[in-house]
Amino acid sequence: MKPFLAQISKLSFLTLVFISPLVIANHLSSPKVISLKETLTPAIAYHSQNQLTNQNPTNKNKTKFAVLLAQNPQPKVLGTETTKDEEKEEKTESSQTTGTYTIALLGDSMIDVMQPDLPQLEAALKKYYPQAQFKLLNYGVGASNIEYGLTRLTKKYTYLGREFPALLSQNPNIIVIESFAYNHWDNNQTGLDRQWLALGGIIQTIKNQSQTKIVLAATIAPNENTLCNGIDGINLPPDQKKEKAQTIKKYLNNLINFANSQNYPLADAYHPSLNENENGQAIYINEGDHLHPSGPGGELFAEKIAEAIFKNKLL
Repeated sequence: MKPFLAQISKLSFLTLVFISPLVIANHLSSPKVISLKETLTPAIAYHSQNQLTNQNPTNKNKTKFAVLLAQNPQPKVLGTETTKDEEKEEKTESSQTTGTYTIALLGDSMIDVMQPDLPQLEAALKKYYPQAQFKLLNYGVGASNIEYGLTRLTKKYTYLGREFPALLSQNPNIIVIESFAYNHWDNNQTGLDRQWLALGGIIQTIKNQSQTKIVLAATIAPNENTLCNGIDGINLPPDQKKEKAQTIKKYLNNLINFANSQNYPLADAYHPSLNENENGQAIYINEGDHLHPSGPGGELFAEKIAEAIFKNKLL
């Protein structure tokens, strides 16, 4: 804010105010991992950042996260917010690619709440591919884990009263696989190994049955201070909020490690959504349930997907 001078009668007051923007530069680094064999055997061929321990093995409250609340999967504030950075007109490098392309997003309700026709993703893609047309498929199912995501590749299913054909039957050009980190297993190595193998199973199934290209995606980070505030029936004490948020982060990082080790295109909204304390930034989290993406959170995630597709020349 520029300095300003106000004259009141015979007295003069000079006020100088500086406002410095908060700089977010705390990016987590992925550890070096050992590549899986192309055939994807059942053996685990990696170790993630640290060997994890179940912080509360006697806790029987196995609350599922990213559950859909009521019959409307879209949080009330989704898509309504904009950030100052997003209001700026930025010149984006674009492609002259033409034609129509089918892109599907596979995940839990972190995908589902992005609306059936994925308008945020369409807007992001249009910046990079202004002459192309897109058919966007939302294959997100609330409260579902990654193993059910694998099932939905080849089997039809019903969700919220709507029937969905098997994803691969839609012949998508690209499938974006989200981490399912918000519907995780235990906070231990066994759970991470299970996620790792499920990712491998999804990829191998896609490769065996199609020429579809693959993008792996990590959604926004949770906030350990507010996680699930506002969700009916869920009232986590501070220690459980912290534990659940840390577990979600482990699973998000596990997908990132998989993508980097296996050389798959990665759409990483996780790291940009962290603050200087490695906690999820409130602006990216829905203020109604403190779980799903807000408008800016969905836009950040969509931008990272479009950017990954463009930079890796998948179209």
